[in-house]
This record gives sequence, C-alpha cells and structure tokens, in this order.
Amino acid sequence: MSLDQQFKEAVSYPLDTLTVEDLKPIALAIWYEDYTPNLNDLGLKESRKAGYVVDSLMRFSCVSNDRKRELLQIVQDINELTAEIMQSTEASLSEEPLAAKWHLCDDIAQLLQELLPYQTRHYVHS
Repeated sequence: MSLDQQFKEAVSYPLDTLTVEDLKPIALAIWYEDYTPNLNDLGLKESRKAGYVVDSLMRFSCVSNDRKRELLQIVQDINELTAEIMQSTEASLSEEPLAAKWHLCDDIAQLLQELLPYQTRHYVHS
C-alpha cells in the first residue's frame, strides 16, 4: 500500500483507533523523506483530520524551517477549505488543544508520545 493510501486510510477512521504502527510510517516520511500527503479526494471531515495530523507532525524539532513553511501552507489551505464546517460546534471536542482547534473529538496525542524516540538527534533514519 502506498504512503498516500496509508495516510488516507488513517484519516478515514476515528483517530483514536490508530496504532503507533499506523502513524509511524507517515510521521517518518513527513519528518525525514519530505513526504507531502496528497489530500485530493478527501471529504471535509477527513480533511480536518488530515490537517490536524500534518499540523501535529510539522511541529517537531526534526522538521526544518523550510519544510515547516511548506507544510504550513497545506495546513492553511485545509483550514480555509474546512472553515465552514469548523464553525459548527461539535458535541464534545477533544481535550487535546490542537485537536479541539481542528474541531475534532479524537486525537493522536498519545501516539505522538510513542513516536518521540524517532525524532531525536540520536535516531538515524534509513
């Protein structure tokens, strides 16, 4: 399965059902391989999840400033695309602030904690 397919599948299900093994290849590709997800053909809800995932992953220190600017443009584009749906209030938003900003009920905060060893200066991506 291609990385784009993995990404689209990841954001098509509730985020709290993802495992670290689901998110790891996406995170490593964004952090170290200049992977930019293809967000075409996503519905509004999936786009919000995609924006949140990219927004979360681009905040790590292993991402260069140039790469952050590139990913920030994608995040801003998704934010504009989904602004209308995000104005409606969800019944219960996630307690994780970034997920709540994206008007999501679930988040990947715990998974990001498990991915920390892969974004340190001691990690060598091969």
